[in-house]
Amino acid sequence: MFLPSKLISDSQAVHDIGQSFCDDCLLAHRTKEPIINHGGLIDANVVDMRRFSTLSLNVLICNKHVPENQLCSEDDLKYNIIDQPTGHRKLMNSNFVSNEEVPKNPTQVDFNKQIEVVAFDCKALKSISGNYTVEKKQHTFKVDVVHTPTNANVFHYEIVLQGSHKLTPIKNHLPAKAGATVKPVFLEKIINQVRSQIIRKRMLKEVDKWHLKIK
Repeated sequence: MFLPSKLISDSQAVHDIGQSFCDDCLLAHRTKEPIINHGGLIDANVVDMRRFSTLSLNVLICNKHVPENQLCSEDDLKYNIIDQPTGHRKLMNSNFVSNEEVPKNPTQVDFNKQIEVVAFDCKALKSISGNYTVEKKQHTFKVDVVHTPTNANVFHYEIVLQGSHKLTPIKNHLPAKAGATVKPVFLEKIINQVRSQIIRKRMLKEVDKWHLKIK
């Protein structure tokens, strides 16, 4: 099986997807965990909050933008590149720079039906904001999403946390082990606020119930 050509980036496709993205689109995230909890609700724990500050997403273009919305689907997140020949997977997963840097030989993939897909409401996701403290000074943060296409995925987006105490985005990941202190303490406080707002505002959607429903 080969990677569908619609996923492979080129300059025109990157431009078209970027121009079509709006607040009514969905931002899909893949997980191997069941997305519905015992109460019949979407489980917010399927999102790895430790890596929220650079979380990978795929845009699902709403039907305000035809034909781009007909190109993307939740199945796009279920392909895994097979590294044959050696190094091909790394090249395909690299950020798109130009048409000339995209490998021309077909990309072998497998399709994992076990992967679950959940999506953020884009407008709600971008509404997340709050306060945090660094060196006894109060600062604000907000959430943004940026189009970061890879050679193998023109629909790839990434969450960016913006903090007022730095001129650059906050890209540190939370430590994997509880009690670790190698990452900034303020980031954990930010992530706790983010998670609370995601749950309270019910930002996560089941893709099959919401995709292409925007009027």
